[in-house]
Amino acid sequence: MKTEEKKFLSTDGTTEIFYRVYIPEEQPAAILQICHGMAEHSARYDDFARYMASNGVVVCASDHKGHGQSKGEAYGYFGKGKALDVLVADQVKLTDLMRQTYRHLPYVLLGHSMGSFVARRYISEQKEKIDGAIICGTAGPGAPVGAGIALSKFIGVFTPKTRQCPFLGKIAFAGYTKRTGSDDPYSWLTRDQSIVDAYKADELCGFAFTPSAYAQMFECIKIVNSPDWAGKVEKRL
Repeated sequence: MKTEEKKFLSTDGTTEIFYRVYIPEEQPAAILQICHGMAEHSARYDDFARYMASNGVVVCASDHKGHGQSKGEAYGYFGKGKALDVLVADQVKLTDLMRQTYRHLPYVLLGHSMGSFVARRYISEQKEKIDGAIICGTAGPGAPVGAGIALSKFIGVFTPKTRQCPFLGKIAFAGYTKRTGSDDPYSWLTRDQSIVDAYKADELCGFAFTPSAYAQMFECIKIVNSPDWAGKVEKRL
């Protein structure tokens, strides 16, 4: 197996998006594209990507804008307006780049947590790009996104555009932490304490989003939980 580190220009026209490719030694059987969660980065999936590559699967994983080695203007900031659209478009662009080398292999998109919302947008809007999807750690229509959008936009009026807002993060994840019975604010990530500790020790993980980024994420959750979302997804996936 070999790994490559590359960059491409984000669809925002300014940010350099960093990505990794894991290439099997033998003839590959498929491609897996990993769309990571909020406040983390693609290297968090390194063990999994290496395992998949050792089993004949090409793996690619990029750092979203505002994350990892694709920082852009600030960590936790996507840009103005409906900037989370850029995250979706960048995932499509990564698929197109990979297809230049691997034209005919089965292509699977895996989206985890926030990445699951991005992936769900992708599979409802880009019907012919991929062959399968894995939606991991997502959220359903019970999430109070309307209140989250309103509060995020209200706080954003009084907050510099690139300033992170830990207060909104505490509200968004308070329920998760409460269910674990732990005082550790990251205890909800996984039962494996070693992984929780690694996340906390990683300087590229655990940052808060800006108010606009929280609002955009909540908007994305609202879109993928709308009554007509599933009808837009190809049944062949």
